[in-house]
Amino acid sequence: VVYHHNKAAASAASYTIAALDAAKHWRRDIANAKGEPKLIRGDRFDVIRIDQANGEQISYRVNGTRLERNKGDEWIPIIRRLASSIMLPDQREHVRAWRWELAMETKSRFLGDPVRFSFTAVPGHPLAPRPAKAQPTTPTPEPSP
Repeated sequence: VVYHHNKAAASAASYTIAALDAAKHWRRDIANAKGEPKLIRGDRFDVIRIDQANGEQISYRVNGTRLERNKGDEWIPIIRRLASSIMLPDQREHVRAWRWELAMETKSRFLGDPVRFSFTAVPGHPLAPRPAKAQPTTPTPEPSP
C-alpha cells in the first residue's frame, strides 16, 4: 500500500510540474497578446488563437487527451493525460482577465478526483521580465593610509 501511495504522489508531482510549465507559457502568451484571444471552431478541433503584439500567432487546442500548442508550423503536445481544459474570459472589477481551468486524468485510486488547476492572465499587460540573478559583491580594497 505504501508503494502505491508513493507512486501516486510521484504522479501527482509530475502532473503539477507539467501544468505549471504549460501555465508559464500560457500566461506569457496571454500577457503579450495584442487583443482578446479568439475561439476558432473547426470540424475536428476548436482552437484558441492568441495574436501576439509582435505579430506572431500562438494557438492552443485539445487533441484527445493532449493539450497542444502551436507557435508556427507544428502542434507540440504540452500536457498529456488531460481530462478537461477550458479557457474563458473572466471579467474583474477594473480589467478583463482570462482564466484557464485544467484537470488532468488520474488513473490511481489513491489520487481520487482529477488533479485540477486554475490560472489567470490579463491580455496586453506583459509580465515583468525575470530578475537577473544577483551577483556576489566583490570586496573593494581599503585605501591604505
